[in-house]
Amino acid sequence: MPFLALDADTISWHKGSYSHLLLPPDKSKLAYLLTPLKQNDIMNIYVMDLKTKKEFLVDSGDAYIQGWSDDGLRLFYVKCKPGDYSQCQQWQASDFFSETIKKSPLSYPYSSGDKLTQYTEVGDTAIFRRNHYRGLSQLFALYAYDKKTAEEIRITSPNITGTGDYLLTTLSNPERIIFERHNTGQAEIYMANLDGSSMKLLTTNNYRSWAATYDEPSNSLIWYNRANSTIESFSFDSMTRAHAIKAPVKDANYAYPLNKESLLISTDLHDLDASVFDLKTHEMSYIATANKHENSAVALANGDVYFADTYYDKREHWLKTNNQYIPISDRVGTDNIIVSANENSTRLLSFNKHTHQLSLLDATDFKTIKQWQIPGRIVLAKIRKNRIAVIYADATTLQNQLMLLNTDNTETLISTIDTPLAIAWRNDHQLIVHAKHTQFLELDSQTNHYHELPMPDKLTAIKPSIVTMASNGQTLFIATSANIYSAALEELTEVNTLIKMKPSNYILHLNAQNEKLAISFVTANNQNSIELYTEKRPSS
Repeated sequence: MPFLALDADTISWHKGSYSHLLLPPDKSKLAYLLTPLKQNDIMNIYVMDLKTKKEFLVDSGDAYIQGWSDDGLRLFYVKCKPGDYSQCQQWQASDFFSETIKKSPLSYPYSSGDKLTQYTEVGDTAIFRRNHYRGLSQLFALYAYDKKTAEEIRITSPNITGTGDYLLTTLSNPERIIFERHNTGQAEIYMANLDGSSMKLLTTNNYRSWAATYDEPSNSLIWYNRANSTIESFSFDSMTRAHAIKAPVKDANYAYPLNKESLLISTDLHDLDASVFDLKTHEMSYIATANKHENSAVALANGDVYFADTYYDKREHWLKTNNQYIPISDRVGTDNIIVSANENSTRLLSFNKHTHQLSLLDATDFKTIKQWQIPGRIVLAKIRKNRIAVIYADATTLQNQLMLLNTDNTETLISTIDTPLAIAWRNDHQLIVHAKHTQFLELDSQTNHYHELPMPDKLTAIKPSIVTMASNGQTLFIATSANIYSAALEELTEVNTLIKMKPSNYILHLNAQNEKLAISFVTANNQNSIELYTEKRPSS
């Protein structure tokens, strides 16, 4: 693999957090949000002239960037009344380097019920990204709006097992859109006409790129693989991937290749964290450790906690016991992921992300007791007594499936529930399933029969936003990205708000053991900077 040595130059640093970096197709300017330190409710939109490195303040308030016009002359953004996302207005700004930046509201109406997180205009056509596709708040599709006829059409149809489509860039001559589709376990990059026709799959990755640029000299699409520190590209001449270029940079939040010899990044502002919530005292204790990204936390017996130190494709395993951190990667294996424990913390479940092998482990020495080969990528796995429930993404269809295993024999049952999304054991035999197309279901793990559960209005209301679930034999815990709710397992008639996370925290996973609830989440808004990496020149 070719190696590119790069020199870094910090081109913007203020006390605060940089996010939402966005380059126009011509790569002459850079737009970004800057949230000042200790002012999480104020977001400043800046545009930088990449030639002079001068910064220009465009707007401030409760605002976020949506996109550039295809010619790079106009920046689109949304500004809302403080704390009120039902009162929002789309704006466009231009003439950034003049004495007065021009700003005007857009005539296209902003829908406050949906999130228009991306918006661009290519000639007389607006392309934007909206959520609530197929009724899911986390699923995004792309739409086109003809400004002359006021006609709006949906132009992409993503799979419901992922988060949908994300616009990467636009091409001119001829006019095309390039977008990334997230499915469970992989991301696909597509090219299509502005109306979604002539869609062509360019390439597939096992990571998200999130940003890509068009390089005219090589007639190729370029993006950065942050897991492997490589510049990747797809040639439109040969319609194949070119050789990757090794180009190490700092851990990056956003990473834009300007070409195959330079990169523009914002340093990483995210951290993976884990905490344990005591259900008796309602006290939260954090497993925060220096230079670690805590993930996949599992509360064990005697106050012990398992967690993984995860960063992109790097993974180490740790056991926290008596306030000591014991490395256990040599016993668990770096390719394995521990996902849950049984009701008395004597058995653990882990799976190998490459081989799709599920393992039952002894919690005292982490030795393998039994293994199963799962026909796809494992999404969730929960164990109770001798029953294991597994949600996996089928390797062929990428649709979620639910499998039931018995640790005492070779019995395997495949449920007919359509698109299971989250699971939690209600008792030794009954499993509560959050599925896409129905309300909550109760599945009998012995007969494989299921029926719909009557649910209170509050749980029905949060259903589209549910991220994950867990149970400890007495209580069902339901998590959205921002809140955790609880309901008594026996009746499931009343739902209470148990935990409200901090605004900068986003829940990923839950594990419940007796009186402990282990929470894995992302923390954002750490201080960072914007850096420009260029090819290192030999010293004279």
